[in-house]
Amino acid sequence: MEAVASDINGLTVPHDQPSSAKTPPWRVPFAALEENPGRLRGIVDEWGCAVVSGVATPGECAQWATDIAGFFEALGTGVRITPGDKRQNEGDVARECPRSRWMVNNGGLCHNFGCGHLPPVWDARCHPRVRRVFAEIWGTDELACSFDGVNVDRPKLNPSRQAPKLGLHTDQDPASNPAGLRCVQGVLSLTRTVTACSGTSLVPGSHRYHREMLLERFPTPAKEFKRDWIVLPDPALNWLLARPGCNIVHVETSAGDMVLWDSRTIHCGRRVRATGMRWEARRPMNTGLLFCSFPLHFLESSCVCVLDPLTAAPTNLAVGR
Repeated sequence: MEAVASDINGLTVPHDQPSSAKTPPWRVPFAALEENPGRLRGIVDEWGCAVVSGVATPGECAQWATDIAGFFEALGTGVRITPGDKRQNEGDVARECPRSRWMVNNGGLCHNFGCGHLPPVWDARCHPRVRRVFAEIWGTDELACSFDGVNVDRPKLNPSRQAPKLGLHTDQDPASNPAGLRCVQGVLSLTRTVTACSGTSLVPGSHRYHREMLLERFPTPAKEFKRDWIVLPDPALNWLLARPGCNIVHVETSAGDMVLWDSRTIHCGRRVRATGMRWEARRPMNTGLLFCSFPLHFLESSCVCVLDPLTAAPTNLAVGR
């Protein structure tokens, strides 16, 4: 498989072609979960990530994406992202809604406006097949689920400019968490994601080096830990990419696919420079829903408090039974 290079953390580093170039061992169809219970947990344990295809139907995804687009358009920011938009150039879209008025960050993430509690997000969060995926990993349906937000990929301000740099990171502090799998993060893709647009980048197998890398070789001062979010410094990233089998993979998905990863796995949301791209009519911006899950009994020894992004009032984790 031909290697290509991308600008990650300000470094030009080699990585594999998109995961669709050949079927990786960590991609599995949803139907296979029925045939081989326990297979998904084995994949996550070995690779630190998985892609489950066909979790939701294209029709369900299209409806959820349309509902989310309608919500953001109704905020009065000037955003118009409904399928069927007749504007052709990304620049036209960007000029109508400059960066200062865009409701998400440059990577497309939005945790504001209570979007984690939108009806389409709850529909997807409680979808039997979404819950089945997490239950297959954890071996129980007694699960806590996060109130994460959504990801809506914004057109680049200038297609000829370099896309914003997003850092590869881990979401689990090795110093304050027990070793091993503690949380599974995921994105349910509502639209097709391709290399030239946006999506998720992962370093499969990087979870194996999590503690060695961040506690022994490149220890991070405790004051720099931000709720388990640790961006890899350049020396650590270079060291990791020199480990056997550790390559950056940009995951391509179809609508209804679910990308999952161990919170120790190095990953990032990524937008790729694509000079001369055309804005596709009749197609919404790339949209995904963010979910995290872990067994309910993990909460028995700790008190978890989450601040609602709209009101800053304490709320609780969703509990699925």
